Amino acid sequence: MILFINLLSIYYQFIINLLVQAPKIHMESSLGVIDIGDVVLMRTPTALGKMQRTFTGSVWDHVGLVIRIPMFSKTKQSLMFFEAVGSGVLVSSLESRLHDAQRCQQTVAVRRLKWKQDSEILKVNK
Repeated sequence: MILFINLLSIYYQFIINLLVQAPKIHMESSLGVIDIGDVVLMRTPTALGKMQRTFTGSVWDHVGLVIRIPMFSKTKQSLMFFEAVGSGVLVSSLESRLHDAQRCQQTVAVRRLKWKQDSEILKVNK
C-alpha cells in the first residue's frame, strides 16, 4: 500500500511538472523585469525541500513576494523580497536573495502580477 501511494505521488508530481511550468529566470536579466507584486517561486535541492514538494504535490517548495521599500522609489535597490522562514517573516534585498538562491543552486521562477493601470486608481487622495 505504501509503495502504491509513493508511486501515485511520483506520478502526480510528474503531471504537475508538465502542466505547471513557470519560466525559469537568469540572474543577469531578472532584475530588469521583476517588479512589485510579482511572486518568486523557488525549488531547493535539499532533502527537506524534496519532502515538502512530495507532501504538497507542488513543483516549488518556497515562495516570496516582491515589494518596494520605500513604496514610491523607482530604483532597483528598493526592490525587496518578502518571505516566511522558520523564524518568522524576513524582508531582504531582492538582488541579494536571488544571488543566494543562485549560489545554493535553487531553481527560481517568477509569476508576474498582471493588472490594468487606471489613472483613477493610482491617484492619491490628499
